[in-house]
Amino acid sequence: MFRYFLVYSLLSRGTSIPLTIVCGLFYKFGSGLTLGATTVMLADVIDYGEVTLGTRNESIVASFQTLLVKTASAVAGWLIGVGLTIFGYVENVPQTAETILGMRVLMGVVPSVITVLAFVIYVGGYKLDGATLEKVAAQLKEKCAAESAEVK
Repeated sequence: MFRYFLVYSLLSRGTSIPLTIVCGLFYKFGSGLTLGATTVMLADVIDYGEVTLGTRNESIVASFQTLLVKTASAVAGWLIGVGLTIFGYVENVPQTAETILGMRVLMGVVPSVITVLAFVIYVGGYKLDGATLEKVAAQLKEKCAAESAEVK
């Protein structure tokens, strides 16, 4: 199914408005899942850091995540400009078939490849699975109980 949407977005002239809308929704749904997963994983990393380092550094982690997002957005904008230049985009003139194909590649293929690469990195590098997170939660609960007992 995904291949169909990708082929459609690359080869069609976008004449089917309903299919174009469905393709756009399909792409954006994946982006939404990624953003939601990132937020949840960030909270898990903060908890893991507290157990591992002994201090809760959520302000540093959240600030650094914001810096990464802003930097990635700036780099993405620059790369789009570079890509458009490579494919021969000229402002305010009808684009050649090669330029239009290049724009479709920049909009469909490149993000898809990057998403697959990010998933491979996630599967290989993210070690906070269910069992690990349960241990972290238990350790944080014990730490909280010990701190509550000290206060009393």
